[in-house]
Amino acid sequence: VLKMIGLLKTVCGPLVTIPLLLAGYRSVAIVVVTVLISLTADIIYVFYVLFVLKERFLWSGVEKNLMKELAIYTSFIAINLIIDQINWNIDKLVLARIKGTVAVTVYTVGYTLNTYYIMVSMAVSSVFTPLVHRIVNTFKDDLAEQKRQLTDIFTRVGRVQMLILGLFGTGLILFGREFIAVWVGQETDEAYYVVLILAIPATIPLIQNVGIEIQRAMDKHRFRSIAYSVMAIINLVISIILCNFWGPVGCAIGTGVSMILANGLIMNIYFQKHCNIDICFFWRNIIRILPGILIPFGLFLGGAYFFPIACSYKALIPWILGYSLLYCLCVWFLSMNQYEKNLIRRILKVFSKKRESMN
Repeated sequence: VLKMIGLLKTVCGPLVTIPLLLAGYRSVAIVVVTVLISLTADIIYVFYVLFVLKERFLWSGVEKNLMKELAIYTSFIAINLIIDQINWNIDKLVLARIKGTVAVTVYTVGYTLNTYYIMVSMAVSSVFTPLVHRIVNTFKDDLAEQKRQLTDIFTRVGRVQMLILGLFGTGLILFGREFIAVWVGQETDEAYYVVLILAIPATIPLIQNVGIEIQRAMDKHRFRSIAYSVMAIINLVISIILCNFWGPVGCAIGTGVSMILANGLIMNIYFQKHCNIDICFFWRNIIRILPGILIPFGLFLGGAYFFPIACSYKALIPWILGYSLLYCLCVWFLSMNQYEKNLIRRILKVFSKKRESMN
């Protein structure tokens, strides 16, 4: 039940806010919706724990050593989250100081689309948190079996995330410029390049989100806080330098470069050396997915070159639907393994049963 609540909380955000954005509402609507969804989910959590599980708060007999360990453990998680927010918002501060509010507005358009790109990935990985902690604690004395199971779940979830993000990422490349023009109401090439520079490097940490929980389960998440701190400094330095030349695009490059170095290089080495994960096995499996992603992307890229897409919803929707259909067919036959196909079959079976019951 708690897993389903968490999944619904993650999925409902973009499902509600995207229509509001398309209807003309701005940042205030996003904040209000996010707060309301989070508040509703938290109330359900409390109700479930108190009245279904019948648990009670313990106010006496608290173990001081346990509370100390818990405080240290959670403090680094908090530091990680704070630094992550700082890293994502540095560019706006630099742009506001050097280029002014117009540049910030352009950057925000690309940043908002990148936020939804991130949320798509988070909806998948958050479900596996309990399983990761169980594997780490069950096989503490059998590191070989622990490595096999951690690598398996790390790879399985990463492949599913890559299949999903592959559709959204290539869709951004193909239709992002026209979508932004329709959404914002004018040609904003800079916003298009901002979202691509942010989203493409972000794909690496997004398909490895399970690794965050593995680090926390092993109590090795302190290194991530240090790496993200260095990442933020690199981002700040590069963004200040490039902002003077290329404005929003230069700031986005600073963030993209820092993500590639911290998440793409440093964290992958750390996963391999200290988190008992076979990263080489992971990337071999990710590479096997690429044919099913690149073939429809190449075909539609050529088609868009010879038959330019008009900047209107009526023109965009057929292109997007056609590309989504071809993408799904290609990844089904060229990329998906049996586990992933069975996962899709189970989902379709559930929807089929619900439809039959409604009839």
